[in-house]
Amino acid sequence: MISMSGTIKRYREHVKENQTPNSACPEDVQHLRQLAEGMAKQIELLEVAKRKILGQCLGSTTIEELVPIEEQLERSVCVIRARKMQVYNKQVQQLQSKVTQYIYEGFIYL
Repeated sequence: MISMSGTIKRYREHVKENQTPNSACPEDVQHLRQLAEGMAKQIELLEVAKRKILGQCLGSTTIEELVPIEEQLERSVCVIRARKMQVYNKQVQQLQSKVTQYIYEGFIYL
């Protein structure tokens, strides 16, 4: 039969062997701090770029920075117009097929 004190003793030995240090070494902390600072700078740059694309805070933007934004906006408008024309053409085709069907069925007399 296993004694309670023997079990507790083995448990404590096991915990001591598998214990990880709770304090991180200073080099790891410094490295993590540098990573966090770098990520914070990247986030800030992305937020600034996002605001510029959305047209916010353009007062401090140079002409050189505005040119690519303008080009991107022109490309976007062209894509939107092309899609709009596709939708309109599809609607026109659907209406023409309805008219043809109505003529065929005798609902409309020309």
